[in-house]
Amino acid sequence: MNQNPKDWKAYDQFAYGIDTNRLPTTNALSGSSYMIDFDDGRKLALVFSKGKVQWSDGKNSATEKVEVIEVAPDTFFVEIIFADRPKEAETLILNVSSRRVLSI
Repeated sequence: MNQNPKDWKAYDQFAYGIDTNRLPTTNALSGSSYMIDFDDGRKLALVFSKGKVQWSDGKNSATEKVEVIEVAPDTFFVEIIFADRPKEAETLILNVSSRRVLSI
């Protein structure tokens, strides 16, 4: 059995207070939609509205909370928070000019 060290912090505990100097969220993507084709064949459709994103990957779909931060001109940090999977999230770095995306 793999046990964490006794002083191990969960993500929420680690993140507490870390957002003090964080860039503000934005609604700049509200009203926009994107179809992302990944190299592994996965397709992800995104439709943004204020504080929410409707997503579909062909097998699953939902509307979830989303946090969008503009980190550089035309480049957004997008954090999709899955309500039915509280230990999972999908983070995208999305450049709307170059149309390149990194998914984590």
